[in-house]
Amino acid sequence: MVHHSKGVEKAIPCHSVPGQRMKRSLGFSRVDVVVVSAVVLLLALLFLVIRREDRGRAALTDCFSHLINLHGTQDLFVQERGAWVTALSTNEGGTKEVMWEPKAARLHFLALFPDPMYPKGCFTCPFDIRESAGRGTLQNSNISYFLSLNVDLNQPLWVLAGTRNISLKQESILAVTAGATNRWHPRYRMHGEAGYLLFLNGHIAKSSNAIPFPIPPGATNYLILP
Repeated sequence: MVHHSKGVEKAIPCHSVPGQRMKRSLGFSRVDVVVVSAVVLLLALLFLVIRREDRGRAALTDCFSHLINLHGTQDLFVQERGAWVTALSTNEGGTKEVMWEPKAARLHFLALFPDPMYPKGCFTCPFDIRESAGRGTLQNSNISYFLSLNVDLNQPLWVLAGTRNISLKQESILAVTAGATNRWHPRYRMHGEAGYLLFLNGHIAKSSNAIPFPIPPGATNYLILP
């Protein structure tokens, strides 16, 4: 169509069908769909990885809190009763009569945690394959930590407790002397080929492979394993 105005011809473009150009701009090719799908999948995988890492950190924090709780409970026991749990008779709230019984780990924990309403899971590491239990259903089979039967209060680096994968010999007593080393066992699938030790001064240390025990010459650290 040509429009005449003051001797100047101006071409006025013909209008296209309404909505035709909009349809072209909103169209997606197969390549676009593939790219968007790949991005969505990548973001989903990244989210799952981050969530798994967060769960791992949370589980490790729970394991640490159990060990810290063990330290605080044993320290409070000594302050209130003036002696280690194995140095007092059962009439005094201790476990002296069963100190050297290899399967008595459960009894030592019950003496240290007398509250019958102690929550479920506080004796079990989240990485352990064992089923967690509270105080009311506590057995050696659902305890994840070993305890020291004898403690030298003058040795701040005396091993007080730790994760049970320190030995393959469960429900037994492990005698550790100066210069001795042990190895963590991946069989229990708790922390791989690593584990955690709780010392008398409250320090928690992670170690892998050989485990050095800072025990003074002539001393023996007796550990009871659940």
